[in-house]
Amino acid sequence: MSGRGLKIMYKVEEIEWEDIKEVWEQHLWPEKKGGVKQTNNWTLTMEPYLFTTVLKKGGIPKSENTIPQFFGIRINKELVCVNSCFITSSSHPFSYKEDRYWRSRGLWTSPNHRRKGLSFKILTHTSEFVSKRGATWLWTVPRQSALPAYEKVGFVKKSDWFDDGQYGPNCVASKYL
Repeated sequence: MSGRGLKIMYKVEEIEWEDIKEVWEQHLWPEKKGGVKQTNNWTLTMEPYLFTTVLKKGGIPKSENTIPQFFGIRINKELVCVNSCFITSSSHPFSYKEDRYWRSRGLWTSPNHRRKGLSFKILTHTSEFVSKRGATWLWTVPRQSALPAYEKVGFVKKSDWFDDGQYGPNCVASKYL
């Protein structure tokens, strides 16, 4: 053998809400207060006079193109890695910019399939997906244990750690596309 390892190609596919919901309820957010929803109403904005990012509840109205997209990677028909994305804001405090903020939400990889590059693959796919739809920023609220996966694809931690009340600590991280 030449010393080269066998490179396995994983395919990211679009999946249905029912598929990702089952994974989220069983593995990522079990017993989530209020139940698992397709999206939430948090948004990320740039405060012009503070020159900082701020996480707010609010966002754009659900009717304004906030249909989420769900992604998954299967190995032997088993869903082993998931993520989602949706638009959260299309405004910017500086009138010369027309930034569009999208959120990456619900990244999960099966413990039996970690350290295989699956998170990198699905987050790269998510970044490309939103970029093709005009996004300029992709942001997330990862758990402390998930931040390294986001940093590998270019996300930067933008806040201190905070407790989300159930699954924290979390922080805000974003990536300029």
